[in-house]
Amino acid sequence: MILLTSIVVFLILVCAPGFGYSEMIPPEKISVSVPAASETSPALEKSIDPVEYILGAGDELSIDIWGETNIHHTLAVTPEGDLLIPGVGRVSVSGTSLAEAKNTVQNAILQNYKNVPITVSLVKLKKVKVVVAGRVRYPGVYTVFANTRVSEVADTAGLSPDSSSLRNILVTHPDGSTSLVDIFKSKRVGDQSGNPYVLGGDIVFVPSREEFVYTIG
Repeated sequence: MILLTSIVVFLILVCAPGFGYSEMIPPEKISVSVPAASETSPALEKSIDPVEYILGAGDELSIDIWGETNIHHTLAVTPEGDLLIPGVGRVSVSGTSLAEAKNTVQNAILQNYKNVPITVSLVKLKKVKVVVAGRVRYPGVYTVFANTRVSEVADTAGLSPDSSSLRNILVTHPDGSTSLVDIFKSKRVGDQSGNPYVLGGDIVFVPSREEFVYTIG
């Protein structure tokens, strides 16, 4: 509730005259929809970095235990951040990378099933809400898959080739920490090292080129 209130207050500010391109916000850009549980995620069509992707409520994992009798589970991360694995119990995975979660799940299963191959795969992605503000045509709240990068959500909000800076994009996270993102390399040479996945509740502020020059000057 506190996060939602903060986002609403922030949107009132960023949509004020002179803050950006606020007069051009189309209603369809304000999205709060969440897919049904049976919906297939088209976001899985692009590769995911398991070290970078952070699990959370709504992600679904496929777990296969290979033995004399093969066992298969498709499990969603609960709102509390756990996987409830039959025959194993509660395993906490929220806030950890996909790579870390795979190891955690495998180690938990091996406590009950000795010396068996285990496969853990991400099969459905959660959706998260992100605020985009600043020098974009359509500032607002965007609902995106959790493997969406800062550059992608900024593009969706309408970067201006003449006035939007691709450097020093300020991302404020729900815990109050901030990150400066440079998506120039991503767009020029495909280097994603400085172009992270967005997190639920992030506020992405795109400065103008003039603001960027002032910052470094």
